[in-house]
Amino acid sequence: MAASFKDVRNSDLEVSDIVSDRLSSEFYKVTTEEYQKAAEEVEAKFKRYEYHPVCADLQTKILQCYRQNTQQTLSCSALASQYMHCVNHAKQSMLEKGG
Repeated sequence: MAASFKDVRNSDLEVSDIVSDRLSSEFYKVTTEEYQKAAEEVEAKFKRYEYHPVCADLQTKILQCYRQNTQQTLSCSALASQYMHCVNHAKQSMLEKGG
């Protein structure tokens, strides 16, 4: 018994759907891989800036001193001087390292 035109056409459509699904899947895979590769290249090229607070202990102490001595902020001047020295030293170190 010969297959009808309708059966052959349905079979062709099923094969076409399978091929289309596989191509779509492969395209998605390649696109995802290319996107990931590009993202990694950009991240490597432009490394994220890492923030490391400098003189954090002195900063905490001076802020605490200012809070405790709101009417006599000059009593915190020694801490403020130490803090400024620490910050300037950190700046100088960064400049010497090229950062």
